Amino acid sequence: MSSEKTSRDSLKELLCDALEKRESFRCIEGVNPCLITLNGIKFWIYQKNITSTAFNKDSDQSDVNRIQLPERSTFQPIKDSDIAFIFLGYDNDNDVYVTWNPYTTKQRLNKTKNVSFYSRKNAQQLACETGAFQQAIQTNGSIVLAFPRTRLADYLLNIADYFPEMTEYVAIGSKRRKAADEAYKRFVDLKNIKDFLAYLRSKDYLKEEQCLAYFKVIKKLISDVITPKISCRKIFVKYDDIKEYTKAIVPLLNTKEINILSPEEIECVEPALIAYITYLKNVSVDSTTEYVDSKDETNESSAEDLYMNDEETDDEEQDEEGSDVEGTPVVVDPDKKYIKNGKLLRIANPDIINSLRPYLDVEYKNSQGAMNILYDYYSDRCPNMEFRDWKKLIDAIDWKNPIPVEEPDESKRKKKYVIATIFPDSSYIMYKNVAQTFVESIEAIGIEEFKSLNLSAANVPVVSEYADSKYASAQHVTDSGYYIMTNMSTFQKVNMLFYAINQFHLDFKIAVIPLSHYEDEDLDFSPYIVKEPFVPKTSSNRLKIRISFSDGTFIQENQVSTTLVKAVQLAGADRVLGLNLRIGKRFFMLNHLSEEEQKMTKFKKVDENLWIDTNSDTESKFNTLVEINEKLNLGWSIEKVDPLHNYSY
Repeated sequence: MSSEKTSRDSLKELLCDALEKRESFRCIEGVNPCLITLNGIKFWIYQKNITSTAFNKDSDQSDVNRIQLPERSTFQPIKDSDIAFIFLGYDNDNDVYVTWNPYTTKQRLNKTKNVSFYSRKNAQQLACETGAFQQAIQTNGSIVLAFPRTRLADYLLNIADYFPEMTEYVAIGSKRRKAADEAYKRFVDLKNIKDFLAYLRSKDYLKEEQCLAYFKVIKKLISDVITPKISCRKIFVKYDDIKEYTKAIVPLLNTKEINILSPEEIECVEPALIAYITYLKNVSVDSTTEYVDSKDETNESSAEDLYMNDEETDDEEQDEEGSDVEGTPVVVDPDKKYIKNGKLLRIANPDIINSLRPYLDVEYKNSQGAMNILYDYYSDRCPNMEFRDWKKLIDAIDWKNPIPVEEPDESKRKKKYVIATIFPDSSYIMYKNVAQTFVESIEAIGIEEFKSLNLSAANVPVVSEYADSKYASAQHVTDSGYYIMTNMSTFQKVNMLFYAINQFHLDFKIAVIPLSHYEDEDLDFSPYIVKEPFVPKTSSNRLKIRISFSDGTFIQENQVSTTLVKAVQLAGADRVLGLNLRIGKRFFMLNHLSEEEQKMTKFKKVDENLWIDTNSDTESKFNTLVEINEKLNLGWSIEKVDPLHNYSY
């Protein structure tokens, strides 16, 4: 590479020389960068001389050339505009231009003081010798394009042919391709995976081992292959509808990236994708379909219990957010519930998310630009936000699922009971809002002390120093800056308070009072004092059995008998039959039943002409599973789980 550099003005002259034979060419303004128009299309063009990265001709880098894109204030209006930005490296030895993807290059403008781009000398020489466009693949998988300077117009008018990422199908978040964008976002949304597993299990023709295999392959395919690999992503995003995604299966299997999966997983890709695409086609975008067993394991009812259970909702009727009694739409503020004490806890505004996407959901992020957008929009409403707070918000965004999951609002549940914390001097804390009572009771016990108990709900610490990315709306911010999790049932709140009071030997009492007595003037708490941890008499709070596998997945059904059936199917019904297991004097597995016996609910079918006897208690089922695991060397982890107190043993 020649050490002689072409001057700024000379670069502009060479550019105009390459385009002046085109009648539609006009130079509108500037030298470098300069704004031009060609065939009615505007382009910002910035040129730099290419330099070699190697000081030693024998170096491994001797074929590598470098060009640096500097940080300049003049680039900011260009970055904010809708006009394409073309970065050209000029090789004066070969009279060749080198360029990179205009879409990602524009995103890197003003990213740092100098952003380095690389090219290959060999490609530049070939472009000179052949007069043709030459592509080279860089180590990060991106494309660098070299072509004769005289063919600049051919490149500018056909950019999408060389960099498909510029097309409207790949620019995720672009308003010009909303249908394809929405289809792809649904396809890679990992929220669908859990429901997909339930969907598979609802199909009688699929065995449990097939369900788990399909589930694992789709999860790995989306996380490790399709989402991070541009070449794989392109295969899907060129279709406008998920119904067309079956056309992408064969091209996907022909990519080298698919080899990230094991041979066994690759064999499973086609049937798993067909099942997943079918599931997405059949489930409404705006609704959630639950696949549950139709039979309950028990008919016991908790209707006479003093305590409420999870399903209870508010006594007072409330209108749905978003409409009034006349049916006129009401503007809903998606940020309102996430703004507390002058701070924004989570970005829930779809418009803001879409504004941030070009800055953050890209290969080279522009965090400062994203924070500027947030500051401009939220600073008046969130005056207590600091730099680190804006940074945390940005880092917390999961671009596969950027909008937070809406959790049930405790205030909209049906409340049949309230709770009270009573002190030795007969004063007490009691609000109609159970969550408020819970928070103030924790403060009375001592936030630091309560935090030391390490209690949690929905895998979130009850007392934390940070807002949770998913449950921020259910966390109460105290004056001391702690976040208290309230997304749990009333009986769980009662049990946690009862546990804390006993752990610290406090002379406090907890009471659960019917809502009808809440406004009694001379309320007598004594009949409602909690004397031991509450265990409601509902099947949903009975002990469960969880079977965990080495890959992090697990089985834990609401009905223990269903867990048992799926475990036997996964272990192999024939193999379990060969163990000749017994429950008491009865055989656990049978290969023949009369027609009458087949109608009995205690016998569950696990395979063709194979049934298991589920007429036993949870302890017996647990022991049977442990025996199967040990004798077949399955390597499972089997535990009994108490869903009420959030622990296993």
